[in-house]
Amino acid sequence: MFIKGWIEMLSAEYIFTVLGLAGLYCIFTLVLNLQMGYAGIINFGIVSFVGVGGYTYAVLTVLGGFSPIIGVVAAILAGLVLGYITYKAFSGLREEHLAISILAFGELLRYFYINQESITKGVAGIFGIPSPLNIITASLGISNLTVIGIVILVSAGIVFWAVNKISESPLGRLLKAIKSDERICAGLGRNIEGTKEKIWVFGSTIFAIGGVLFVLYYDSTFPSLFDPSLTFLIWTIFLVGGFGSNKGAILGSFLIVFFEEVTNQLMITTGLTGIATARSILYGVLIVLILRFKPGGLLGEEPTFY
Repeated sequence: MFIKGWIEMLSAEYIFTVLGLAGLYCIFTLVLNLQMGYAGIINFGIVSFVGVGGYTYAVLTVLGGFSPIIGVVAAILAGLVLGYITYKAFSGLREEHLAISILAFGELLRYFYINQESITKGVAGIFGIPSPLNIITASLGISNLTVIGIVILVSAGIVFWAVNKISESPLGRLLKAIKSDERICAGLGRNIEGTKEKIWVFGSTIFAIGGVLFVLYYDSTFPSLFDPSLTFLIWTIFLVGGFGSNKGAILGSFLIVFFEEVTNQLMITTGLTGIATARSILYGVLIVLILRFKPGGLLGEEPTFY
């Protein structure tokens, strides 16, 4: 019954919907891998930048009446500016304090989305978000979700290519050296803080672009979409795939999405809503097992060639 129900659901729209979600997770995890896996920069504020990008786009296009192109540009600028501000504000903190501070900052933003109803519509959220891809869907006669899924996958491919290029460049080798020993790099005259700032701001900008794709994927935006669970899920994927492994980020994303779809189908066919709670517990167990028996992740860190 479970397998039959799943087969009946298979269609181009369903497949690209699932692949689109995996693509979103790929984008976020690849950026986290660049920051944490290569440079050793802890980022528990992923949802902050994703949310700012998504809300900036939604507010401007739906409530402000601006074109989607302006919304995308504004979201990119919002991610860039927020990345710069947060780095300047939190970079002087020790790692554990940085992690807690940026996590708390994400919660402050979420409460801003909840309480500023005149700007964000509060918990009711914003629906019917216009997409710059509507012309394509209308001309080809295919669903919006299918097109969004394809665009997300293409975007994930571009991010994968960009992160790979960075990791193979002198900058990538410098990032790994910084993660290994900052003092030696500083002694060699390298600009440690400047390099970290560039990676942080670059990552924040990509997160914001991902936020635009995120709200287009759901065709809505509301505060509960941007709670800390999204950050923790991306970290779970990162740990499963492997530190410093771009291929691991992709593998982890597809494994987690496959697991979510299986459990969702189980909930539909069995009616057991407790499966959602069990899934969260299993994520915790998975992290413990990975850290205990495979601390480098499934694929582990990719070698660096000089």
